[in-house]
Amino acid sequence: MHDDAAPVAVVEVTVVEVELPSLTQRIDWVDDWEEKTREARRLSRLDRQYYDNVQWTSEEVDKLKERKQPILTKNRIARKINFIRGEEIKKRVDPACYPRTPQHEDAARAATDALRFVEEEQDFDHVRSAVLLNVLVEGMGGALKEVEQNDDGTFAHRLRHVEWDRLLYDPHSRASDFSDAKYLGLVVWMDLDDAVIDYPDVEDELQSALAKDIGGHDDTTEDVPRRWADRKRKRVKIVELYFRVGKDWYRSIFTHGADLEEPARTVYLDEKKQRSVCPLKMVSCHVDSECNRYGVVRPLISPQDEINKRSSKALHLLSVRSVVAERDSVRDPDKFMAELAKPDGFAEVEPGRLADGSVQIQSGAELAGAQLSLLQEAKADIDTIGPSSATLPEIPASSSGRAFMARQQAASQELGPVFDALRRWTKQIFELDWLCIRQFWTEEKWLRVTDDQELNGYRFAALNRKMTRATRMQELMQKQVPLPKALETAAGDMAPLISAIAQQQVQALGQVPPGQQQQALVALILRHPMMQEMITENQVEQMQVDIVIDEAPETAIIEQEEFSKLTEFAGMVVPLRPDMAPLLAKMIVKASQLRNKREILQELEKPPDQQQAQMQQQQQQLAMAQAQAGVQATQSMAQLNAAKAASEQAKTQIAGAKTPSEIEKNQASAMRDAAHAGATAGGTSPHGVA
Repeated sequence: MHDDAAPVAVVEVTVVEVELPSLTQRIDWVDDWEEKTREARRLSRLDRQYYDNVQWTSEEVDKLKERKQPILTKNRIARKINFIRGEEIKKRVDPACYPRTPQHEDAARAATDALRFVEEEQDFDHVRSAVLLNVLVEGMGGALKEVEQNDDGTFAHRLRHVEWDRLLYDPHSRASDFSDAKYLGLVVWMDLDDAVIDYPDVEDELQSALAKDIGGHDDTTEDVPRRWADRKRKRVKIVELYFRVGKDWYRSIFTHGADLEEPARTVYLDEKKQRSVCPLKMVSCHVDSECNRYGVVRPLISPQDEINKRSSKALHLLSVRSVVAERDSVRDPDKFMAELAKPDGFAEVEPGRLADGSVQIQSGAELAGAQLSLLQEAKADIDTIGPSSATLPEIPASSSGRAFMARQQAASQELGPVFDALRRWTKQIFELDWLCIRQFWTEEKWLRVTDDQELNGYRFAALNRKMTRATRMQELMQKQVPLPKALETAAGDMAPLISAIAQQQVQALGQVPPGQQQQALVALILRHPMMQEMITENQVEQMQVDIVIDEAPETAIIEQEEFSKLTEFAGMVVPLRPDMAPLLAKMIVKASQLRNKREILQELEKPPDQQQAQMQQQQQQLAMAQAQAGVQATQSMAQLNAAKAASEQAKTQIAGAKTPSEIEKNQASAMRDAAHAGATAGGTSPHGVA
């Protein structure tokens, strides 16, 4: 080193030690959640019972049986919730990726294919529907993202739905998506034998926890037990907790007595691979002022109770009668009431008792009418939430499919916040899927992606594919990509240099036929040394895309309407343009709902049979020969007629003793007429020009 060399600056990197919460603190978090959400979880269990058709308490049932009053349950809550679930199924969504820069346009489609492959692999639609049911009924739901390595070294994506009563969270969180929560987690009960197999290093701690049987009680995270341990069935409560320290998320698994897995950063990293993220994604429907979560069922419980009780009361009033009578007016009261209960009963009273009104039989019809009136009002209270006949505007039966959709959307506006929360949760899952794809899919991978545009219903997409720049350019040109664009995509910043060198080489070759200059240029570009370098096509780690939700609702009414319009359009076009018939036939089959339309499209795409093509060619040649023969016959007939006319005219002129000049003039006129007639029949102009 020279003496005058500049001193090297030394940068001191300070490593900040992160202080993680202790086991005691994490246990306190769980106990705090159990205590502060106890009432909310009790109400959520009640919401589930109403959805499951358990809407009478045991005390109410005993009282009604004592009155001999019918126990009626008209579960309109379940019908309402199931209708909303049906709306979600009709509005299933798919992920889509948009490029952030022009250089990532081709990569965006590959990223979309990758996300949709993962969506199908982890059965996202089923998990999403299960989460929505928890959101609607209990008020919150969630799913846990997991990536498992297979025996062959590949990675499989899993999305596990977690039931609401196994979810724990920071009770001070107010955001509907729990984005402000300090911790999230799962509570599970495991048999002691299974826990020892999974965590053999802490067998003593597990045995100790079971022996102590300590902890508080819980009424929703148990199958039966309400503690950290169940001594009777030899089970222990295990918590899988995700908590945030700074900007990183950590994971720990513990029971009351020990850490089963020490706290560590989660393995899932953000887009820059600098921060860890939480794989547990939760969402809630409504949040009250006390940070309690509740769903759509909660406001419907009161009108549902009214429906059940008024229906039961009205039926009871209509089926019984009460009697007011003086003493000794009825000889046998029990027999008298039994006869009144019969539709054709005959109840006897003492003589003269009915004349002075000493026996009065009262029916409950008037009171039942009032009960039925209030019953209709209670039904209307439930029907006003979500689509119903009461809130849907009337439209003519002949209206279009779009009018029906507008009618349905107008009645579903109250459910907008619910679907908006579900949409945000869906996007969070798609973004987490993409982070896992970027992190774990580092080797070449081929995907079979469902695609209705293809005849076989699917296509293959490649990720992290190794190839030369020349191979990449050839594939792009086979897809009809122009040469400059294909070269730019394959060679990147080196494309202008390679193109200039190849053009100089073409000029050095001398005279190249105009039709072969493009081929010579392409060949020289492909042979360039830089084009032999290896590149990675659709390298996932380098893709810069934005993820959006591609909503594709099942609009069967509109599809039928558009199909009808397409068939009408084809019926008008084919008579005018018969050459468009094959194209229109394919369009109609693609737009149809035929079960075997792919097979029909494959038949339409097949080239005609060779023998059939030869027969068609022979028929065309025969038709052309017949047409030419007809033209020649027409020409001969025209010439014969012209000659006859000239002969007759000559005879007439001779008979009339006309002068020779007149005769010559008439003959010349006749010859011109004959020539004109022959030219017209032969398809030429009078001057002989085609």
